[in-house]
Amino acid sequence: MKADLFGPVHRKAPLVRMQAVDHGEAPGLMPGWRTAQGAHFQCRRCGHDAGWLFDMTVTEIRRGEPCPKCNVAVVEPTQNTEQGGNGESGGTGHDA
Repeated sequence: MKADLFGPVHRKAPLVRMQAVDHGEAPGLMPGWRTAQGAHFQCRRCGHDAGWLFDMTVTEIRRGEPCPKCNVAVVEPTQNTEQGGNGESGGTGHDA
């Protein structure tokens, strides 16, 4: 048996993500959108229904969106579901 030389490993809690239950394309592109692709997201853990989110790539749809109910302490409220945003901010987070 080896002694633990560096102590316990501190890791963040895993992020619970909503999965796409249906996907498709919007009828047209809105100003500022990259794509018309979107998906209807639901959390399989708590049942939260985020509705349809658009302007997403195929990779973002497959990865899923963080669940705002299951990740209360982990996820900040940056998602804008009213305008169909996917929660990404355009800035780097640094003041220049």
